[in-house]
Amino acid sequence: MDRNMELLLQKLDEKLEKQVENITHSVTRSVMEALDEKMRSITEENEYIKKKVSELEHKLKGADRERRKINLVFFGVEEKGKSEGELVNYIKEIIEEMGVHMVSQEISNVFRVGKQTEDKNRPVVVSITTQWKKHLILKNMPNLPSGINIKEDYSKETPS
Repeated sequence: MDRNMELLLQKLDEKLEKQVENITHSVTRSVMEALDEKMRSITEENEYIKKKVSELEHKLKGADRERRKINLVFFGVEEKGKSEGELVNYIKEIIEEMGVHMVSQEISNVFRVGKQTEDKNRPVVVSITTQWKKHLILKNMPNLPSGINIKEDYSKETPS
């Protein structure tokens, strides 16, 4: 009887071991399938987000280009005691010295860029209200006063 009991226990043990193995395999497969599906979902979402970021970067670059389209950058403009209003008038005077008639209302924005230092004049970004006026100013660059230079305002990515 002990021998029969041993055989019975051995068979029961084998059956239990096989069931545990089947359950483990089934659970592992289910978990792997769930993880694969989750990973697939995350990958798709990641690709969608990358595409949207790329589209937004493209739109942002386009908006930056449009914003800069009417800008000119003046170099060599003195720093001393120039408020924004004085700076507008000074830029207007420079442009008129070039032979281009200019009214203050044709300058929509004026600001200096960079960190102020005592020994160096910062560039002045000037937004002109119309592109044709900007092109007229550029056309008359040979008439610029000595020490002043003008360039178009391009982003760092745009070759000048």
